[in-house]
Amino acid sequence: VDYFTLRRFLRARTYDFDRAIKMWTDHVNWRRENKVDSILQDFHFDERDKFLEAYPQGYHKLDKMGRPVYIQLIGKIKVPAIMECTNEERMFKFHVQEYERCVKVIMPIASKLAGRKVDQTFGIMDVKGGQVRLSMPARSVVGRFTKTDQDNYPEMLGHICIINAPAVFRMLWGLVKNMIDVRTQQKIEILGPNYMEALLKHMDIENIPEFLGGQSRGTLLDDVGPWSDPELMAANG
Repeated sequence: VDYFTLRRFLRARTYDFDRAIKMWTDHVNWRRENKVDSILQDFHFDERDKFLEAYPQGYHKLDKMGRPVYIQLIGKIKVPAIMECTNEERMFKFHVQEYERCVKVIMPIASKLAGRKVDQTFGIMDVKGGQVRLSMPARSVVGRFTKTDQDNYPEMLGHICIINAPAVFRMLWGLVKNMIDVRTQQKIEILGPNYMEALLKHMDIENIPEFLGGQSRGTLLDDVGPWSDPELMAANG
């Protein structure tokens, strides 16, 4: 285990050593129970393209700090189409597999290019396109995924821009943000439809995808980024 991984677990428990040790021990047990160490090799998500069309999400290049950019198009989620092409257990395995790919493949390549350790991502969440109404089973799935992320991949989000947020969304954020700690508040940036100027503080225009108003070609199905370069992949082993 490297220093940076342990630091993330310590940060997640506000440097309370005993709580961080408990969190780490639970994480190790979770990895063993879910066979996470071999999930990159053993799990094949054959329905990937159909799933990503129903729930557009994925990595797309790097931000100005060299962090991988993870984009979610929340307004384009089609819950019935998701349930038609896959099931909860396979979605869960793909979700974990993507985190493992980020930790073991994407971040090491980003670190090599940056000349320093990169252990966080930059997120863009586009909420344009209406509301996603979640049934009780769907809420259960979201809850499971969120708990898995918090318990096993803590402190991996460096910053997130929520774009195309309607006025009511921004108003609600103003009411609830004081209920969360300041460090988490600082990671979340709520932007309306005129988000480009703020986004350009974090990303170069040539790295922002065309579907968000930038100059980078490719969809979220294409997994655009240096981690798709065969030479860099080979060097990463």
